Amino acid sequence: SRLVMGKLSNKQARRLGGLLAILAGKSPRPDILDELIRDGFVAEARLTDRGFIERERLMTLAGVNVEVR
Repeated sequence: SRLVMGKLSNKQARRLGGLLAILAGKSPRPDILDELIRDGFVAEARLTDRGFIERERLMTLAGVNVEVR
């Protein structure tokens, strides 16, 4: 059996990268940050509830399973 990884579109990959950067305390590129704020995923340099939901959705699509303990 083969491990099948999900595939994100370029837009989804940019969005996930931006969300992960925010979580790591970094600032994504200004154009990505502007898009995240405009779409309601980031406010005051933090992920919103919508941002956390989107991060989970994109990570699932990408085939990444991260458990928080």
